[in-house]
Amino acid sequence: MTALTRRQALLTASASLFAGSSAWAQGDTPWRQERIVDCHHHLRADMASNVAHLDGAGMSQAMPLIQDDKGRDLFLALQARYPGRFVGWKRGVNSMDPNGMETLTKAVRDGALGFGEIKSKVAADSAENQRMFALAGELNVPIMLHFEDTPITGTDGFNTGYKRFEAMLKRYPKTRFILHATSVWANIDAADTGATANPRGKVTPVGLTDRLLADYANAYIDLAAYSGFNGLSRDPEFTPPFLVRHQDKLIYGSDCTCADGHGGGVTGPGAGQCLARQTLALIYRVAPIAVFRKAAWENAARLHGFKA
Repeated sequence: MTALTRRQALLTASASLFAGSSAWAQGDTPWRQERIVDCHHHLRADMASNVAHLDGAGMSQAMPLIQDDKGRDLFLALQARYPGRFVGWKRGVNSMDPNGMETLTKAVRDGALGFGEIKSKVAADSAENQRMFALAGELNVPIMLHFEDTPITGTDGFNTGYKRFEAMLKRYPKTRFILHATSVWANIDAADTGATANPRGKVTPVGLTDRLLADYANAYIDLAAYSGFNGLSRDPEFTPPFLVRHQDKLIYGSDCTCADGHGGGVTGPGAGQCLARQTLALIYRVAPIAVFRKAAWENAARLHGFKA
């Protein structure tokens, strides 16, 4: 299917099809022949489930996000048991951890290819976060931040103040930031009010996120999680040009909890659905194949230094 016909198919599809409720999102995986690395893979305690998720959703490899030594041990065990499937790892810490800088520095020396997921209940531009931003620049590794100004649950957000974050991109030009989560995707819309974490409907140009990706060479966007899928599926006319416009800034990830790439083990909202599969199906359907390949592998390999 050509890029043009994919875009035409998107623009004529029903809302339910585009939202991923169709058999396309849960059926065959025509992208399986492509090289795809999940850059937002949370490790499952059961080793086999980590690979089952990759296989079921048609992904070739994963880059786990690790929060402690136990997670790193599991990553190393997976590398040994499934050669070539787990290409690297990122190390996350709580921004308030007094030993956080030492932990991150040691992780990079031990082979970590980046920092993240950084998901702390602080302001995004806090002094604690800025220590990490400076360190990431010094060590020449990217950092992934979870921005959540409008909490999905509870009363506290994570890395709040996304609308002020442009100043950090300016202050730390050598640091490569991967922008992730609800505030990032809500702000593709210039009219966003912050009333809901995952807004739906028409996107008003030009949103803050769109502008940051265009104006700053050190800004990238994580396509993972429901926030990413929601942002990409809310407005069929917005998504194809957004993907093309920022094709060198797209980093594919799943942030998916299912056990098998088919929605196994997922309960509550989204029960029986695999976010990895849905997001890949959407991008594969609406973007030129060259853009899909950049999002699925090439950008991540360049950003993190994966070896072929």
